Amino acid sequence: MSDPHTTPSLSDQERKALLRLARASLRHWLEQGAPLPKDSEEAFCVGEASRAALNVFVSLHRRGALRGCIGTLAADRPLYRAVASCALSAGLHDPRFDPLTTGELADCEIDISVLGPFTRIESVDDIEVGRHGLLVETDYHRGLLLPQVATQYGWDATQFLRQTYVKAGLPPQVHVRDAAVSTFTAWVFSEKDYPELRAEKEF
Repeated sequence: MSDPHTTPSLSDQERKALLRLARASLRHWLEQGAPLPKDSEEAFCVGEASRAALNVFVSLHRRGALRGCIGTLAADRPLYRAVASCALSAGLHDPRFDPLTTGELADCEIDISVLGPFTRIESVDDIEVGRHGLLVETDYHRGLLLPQVATQYGWDATQFLRQTYVKAGLPPQVHVRDAAVSTFTAWVFSEKDYPELRAEKEF
């Protein structure tokens, strides 16, 4: 899932390196109790797109079920550093789950979603399911759902909008109102896309 006009063109080499970085970041913390050193993170930066300041979400799935998902909305650091940080946060600090354990890591599959720019919309008709993610914001509430979520649950645009309002802690809406609603596109890639990464998970 991608939109080359709004998100960077990440090569397969870069995608695999970022996925390896996410797993290395988690493994190092679980084994050493500390973040991966900055120079070690740098070794996983293999292309210019990886140095761009972009928003990203890292998701963990264990045996098909979500195990953690954390991302950024400030686009305030290079992509590869954001991936390393978000991987740790997804594994250790997602309030919906207990911290990941060493024994669980090999069972987890890592997905990365690199976000494009946010575009404010005025109507549910502006939402294209399967292409757009949604961000709902007020002064005190914020909720984001990635593009793949609507597809996974079989939602139409109205259901997707309602669920994003719920994610923001707001009453569900079928119209764009009482909040700023924005769409975004994303590059979404996973360890399952690369057999060689699946083989590395055991080590």
